[in-house]
Amino acid sequence: MARSDRRARLDRVHAESLPGRRAGGLRGSLAAPGRGRGTAGALAGRRLHGAGARLAPVCAHPGCSRRRERSVSGLTVVTGATGFIGGHLVRQLVADGVHTRVLVRRPESLSAALRARVEVVRGDVRDAGTLVAAVRGAETVLHLAACARAWARDPAEFTAVNVHTVERLLESAHAAGVSRLVHVSTMLTLPPGRPAPLDGLAARPTPYEESKRAGERLVESYAAAGRHAVIVHPTRVYGSGPCNDANAVTRVIALYLRGRFRVRLDDGDVLASYVHAADVADGIRRAARAGRSGAHYVLGGENLSFRAFLDLVGEVSGVRRKVVALPRAAALAAGYAALLWGRLGGDVAITPGWVRVFLEHRPADVEPARSDLGYAPRSARAGVAETVAWLRGGGGTWPWQLAA
Repeated sequence: MARSDRRARLDRVHAESLPGRRAGGLRGSLAAPGRGRGTAGALAGRRLHGAGARLAPVCAHPGCSRRRERSVSGLTVVTGATGFIGGHLVRQLVADGVHTRVLVRRPESLSAALRARVEVVRGDVRDAGTLVAAVRGAETVLHLAACARAWARDPAEFTAVNVHTVERLLESAHAAGVSRLVHVSTMLTLPPGRPAPLDGLAARPTPYEESKRAGERLVESYAAAGRHAVIVHPTRVYGSGPCNDANAVTRVIALYLRGRFRVRLDDGDVLASYVHAADVADGIRRAARAGRSGAHYVLGGENLSFRAFLDLVGEVSGVRRKVVALPRAAALAAGYAALLWGRLGGDVAITPGWVRVFLEHRPADVEPARSDLGYAPRSARAGVAETVAWLRGGGGTWPWQLAA
């Protein structure tokens, strides 16, 4: 399909769809004689790959080093389809005519136009029977569902979704004979470019980080046992989508435009990779087509300091806001106070662990995935301009409107 035709179809779908357990059990189920290579060698060192452009032609000659692209023509199952990245992913699949099935708790969260174009399995990803039904007959599984909140009163909520659900999904995919699986993890499971100089509670991994690492290890074991699985790591994602913890960067953009984002952490020099959600969705599809089994791919965008990112938002939007530096000591104090407030029954927006996360340098090298996957994220300027226009146009389900 020509790129312009595909873009037109995607724009049409997008317009129609946007609304005003135990590790031992898994290892045992996958250790069938003759199926795998064993886990020791595969897990001794991770294969880390970056992110990157349009699918390049691949050579079919057996001796050629250019990666062979696999066809994704059969049934594709998506978990987390109503989430931030998942919404973009499903719209792209539908626009390309891919036979798509989504597992959702509330089908009404999908637009009527989108529901008419996909198979819908209603249920909770934590339910084993629901997972079995969802992957039955599937060729490809794209697993995005996760507990991605900043905090939970009971940390077991993270484990239930980010670990136990992954285990059950892998067992179901193995039993169903799924050919390819892509597991969407997070950049936070990889070492930072420069750790934050903090100790105590702030230095400990957040429950989100710990649970995502544990889920990742299960997928690595699955791949090492001979099944095809790829792990991708989105970085700091922004773009159109629901107003939730997973879309925190877009929330920052919206608050900045309204003059309600007043402070940045320290001097704002921390580097991170900012990527549009549509590019992450595209990278997930490319990982299913061309990713190496057992490989890790970073799906990033443009590396910018937080200060430079806010400056870009101001430049693109024509709105300039004064943002002052918040010392890390004050941010940590706010994090500890928020934890106390949470124990008293309140909502928690920041914790000491998340202060550490925001102080860690996490630039991304996307060049390896450009080579392997042909992934090409848009520039930060283009992505921010699209996001600002979307917010000013109503912002979908966001609880505020922005005047042009």
